[in-house]
Amino acid sequence: MQAISSSIRGFTLIEVIITSFILAVGLLAVVAMQAVAKRSSFETHQRTVAMILAEDMVERVRLNHIAWQANNPATVTVGDGQTARAKPACAENSGLMTACSLADVVNYDLYHWEYGLYAKAAGAKGGLVKPNGCVLLSANGELTVVVTWLSRQSFSGITSSNTVTANCGSQSDKRRKMALTTRVAS
Repeated sequence: MQAISSSIRGFTLIEVIITSFILAVGLLAVVAMQAVAKRSSFETHQRTVAMILAEDMVERVRLNHIAWQANNPATVTVGDGQTARAKPACAENSGLMTACSLADVVNYDLYHWEYGLYAKAAGAKGGLVKPNGCVLLSANGELTVVVTWLSRQSFSGITSSNTVTANCGSQSDKRRKMALTTRVAS
């Protein structure tokens, strides 16, 4: 009989169990990080869409400032919980407008903005969740545009003294707001 050499060793059962446990904990951490990253990515996408839509409305008001100042409807709210706007009869699907009044121009801007809030454009994906948009153009040319949407997480602690910002959309600790204030030609 040959003696078993002491230089040949294998892994003991306890070493395999400990290694498996460490590997399992590491994989669980990776899965948890993936969930957090996906949630953060969703929140970032919502914020980006809100900023784009707010900037879109600012540019619409700047472009059509004469119509907006002539037909200033005070604070306008579009979106969730509001009556859907109809496209003015003088506007075509191509965007061409013929014989439109200044009020029709304002309504057309709001119609397209609401369309964007709900991401109804062809091929659009990832619109805002329960969106609202508010616009206020004051007599001195100060324009406030607010976009609100519903988030997945609760958040509190920040309040606004601006009444348009504070009152746009339903009140909820999950409601996020993006507000832009600027001046337009008067």
